[in-house]
Amino acid sequence: MLYFRLLNIADFQSTFEVFRRSPERKFTVFYAQNLTPISNYLSFCWGAILHNAQAQSSPFITRWDLSKTGGAATTLTFGVATAGTVSYTWQQVGGAASGSGTFNGSTLTITGLPANAIIDVSIGPTNFQRININNGTDRERLMEIKQWGTVAWTGMQYAFYGCSNMTLTATDTPNFTAVTNMSSMFRNCSSFNQSVSNFNTTAVTNMSGMFYGCYTFNQSVSNFNTAAVTNMLFMFTDCLAFNQSVSSFNTAAVTDMSYMFFRCGSFNQSVSNFNIAAVTNMSSMFSNWGTAFNQSLAAWGSQLNANVDLSNFLDNCGMSVANYDATLKAFAAGTVTGISMGATGLKYCSAETARTLLTTPIASGGKGWSISGDSKNCTSPIVLTITPERSAICPGASVTLTASGCAGTVTWVGGPSPQTGSSVSVSPAVTTSYSANCSTGGTETVTVKVATNTVAVGYDVITDKERFRAVTTLTSAKKVGHVTFTPSANVVYEAGNAITLLPGFTAEKSSTFQAEIKTCL
Repeated sequence: MLYFRLLNIADFQSTFEVFRRSPERKFTVFYAQNLTPISNYLSFCWGAILHNAQAQSSPFITRWDLSKTGGAATTLTFGVATAGTVSYTWQQVGGAASGSGTFNGSTLTITGLPANAIIDVSIGPTNFQRININNGTDRERLMEIKQWGTVAWTGMQYAFYGCSNMTLTATDTPNFTAVTNMSSMFRNCSSFNQSVSNFNTTAVTNMSGMFYGCYTFNQSVSNFNTAAVTNMLFMFTDCLAFNQSVSSFNTAAVTDMSYMFFRCGSFNQSVSNFNIAAVTNMSSMFSNWGTAFNQSLAAWGSQLNANVDLSNFLDNCGMSVANYDATLKAFAAGTVTGISMGATGLKYCSAETARTLLTTPIASGGKGWSISGDSKNCTSPIVLTITPERSAICPGASVTLTASGCAGTVTWVGGPSPQTGSSVSVSPAVTTSYSANCSTGGTETVTVKVATNTVAVGYDVITDKERFRAVTTLTSAKKVGHVTFTPSANVVYEAGNAITLLPGFTAEKSSTFQAEIKTCL
């Protein structure tokens, strides 16, 4: 059992601890005072703690259910890419049948399988480059990605497209170093809702349709390196449950964001950090049926590309009068002229003058825009607020959500079925967003986090109050606080067995950081 501890604040002005539950069930709580990166002082021992011998070659393992809709009862077929001959084996789950073979080219076909059986297919990494199911005949038979293996993947486009029963149970890290294309990787994977926090996206240029139709997907993407990405078309289209932060996205190279959050009924996160200067297509980017996106886009006013397509841009997106006012004023203060923008269902009030400037012909001193579907409404807006009993819960626990500010009936959306009432009790199995919709106007969204066995903190907490919970182990290489921002961050880490602070973890002066080993209750 590893238990390493260094608490010499006077000498190092830093604190590092790998918390492990000992037989005495010890735990430590500390508050950060000017913590600096531990790698500065512990590099001499870090390699000894984390370095492992070079991993052995391991296969890519998937599980398939031949009783599901597909092709021939005893045959499994799907697309691949190879650089030569590839070996594979298969084993019946709960049975004695097994087999092996080799393949090359663009298709793997395995025959002689037991009818209606569940089988595990192991594909060796040598010469294997891609899986390319691409909405193929046996797409519904794929049940699990059990292990990524040591495959040097060359592409992920259309890899699991149409695999509506697939879940990702692999715990190893895939080698995506050479992957540039993840378009439609999980498209229509309607059951998929597992972590993608260990994906290396540094080389990826195309994320179009990556999660298109992933109805239940609501996992953090804050670790994604999007600096090279140029295409985010359809990236989260029809992700009905998705409501995760995208504030870490580097979008400086992106040219296409059309339909990016189209019909994302729960999404209500800030995108003010997006660099949209190169984006020429934002058509239907936030277009929806109405229930979630209520953010100001004022930060984009000075960035809009002169040739950007804003058709159906904000149709029925849920933006409040105040946020739409702020957006219109910022757009009017910009330099872009001659744009057509869709804003069906939106209301403006204080931005009437700005909107008039936008829609006045250029020859008359205006911007020459065409804005469709919005209207003026200066009635006092209904301010709806949600107070959760707790923002983070353990698996199997319940939490009460209370909405206030509604004079009518509150309808809650986000659980298995809509509920009504000012307060509801929910017991989500996974992290879930809930929207409260007031019958007389107003909507608000809250996310209830559900602890999982292993949690890797995926983003910096700069000025917020945040709690991260893990049933067993929690790791972090992220920042707590920022010396130039207020209020100061207040962050709590909780785990049942271990909390590990990795190189890159810092807690700035004046921030509060607490770590506790405690049972998830």
